[in-house]
Order: sequence, then structure tokens, then C-alpha cells
Amino acid sequence: MIQEECDAESLSGLNIGEEDSAMTDDDTDPMPIKGPKTHPHIATIIIDPADWRRIETVFEDRPEVKIIGSDRQTPDRWTIFVGCASERVRDFVEDNW
Repeated sequence: MIQEECDAESLSGLNIGEEDSAMTDDDTDPMPIKGPKTHPHIATIIIDPADWRRIETVFEDRPEVKIIGSDRQTPDRWTIFVGCASERVRDFVEDNW
């Protein structure tokens, strides 16, 4: 679930969309990243991996948000990067997840 407008260099080291690429200890911190032009505000949320499908389902039908990447290096705690269409949407996602 990534749009072509995303800066590929800014997404290095992240698991993008449905891909399940392995990350190594040598990977650097992926932030800051840039979302597509339509979703430039990035919300960062921490989830339990058990919630992955639920978050995909919740965001799937919401045009104001797009999952643009994830950091799955830590067991039991994944960091999800969500592109948001406005600052208000970003604040809502971060405050309510």
C-alpha cells in the first residue's frame, strides 16, 4: 500500500505494504520518512503485532490515511508509519490508536 509519489530513499529499511522483508541489526533508524504528496503528515504508532490485521482493516476504507511502512525489529512491539492527509488527521491517529 504505497504510492509512487513516496520518496524511495526515505523508505529504505522499512517493511512496505505486504512485503515481509527482514531487517538486520545494521539497519539505521528509518525516520524521518516522507509520505506521498497527498498524505505528507506522518503519524507514528506502536502496536502489538497481533493488531496488524486490525489496523490494516481500520485504515483500508479511510482515504485520509495510508499505511506507508513499518519497523518490525522489536518483538511484541511494531512501529507503524501512517501517512495522513492533514495535521489534524495525524493528531487524531496518534491520540486514538
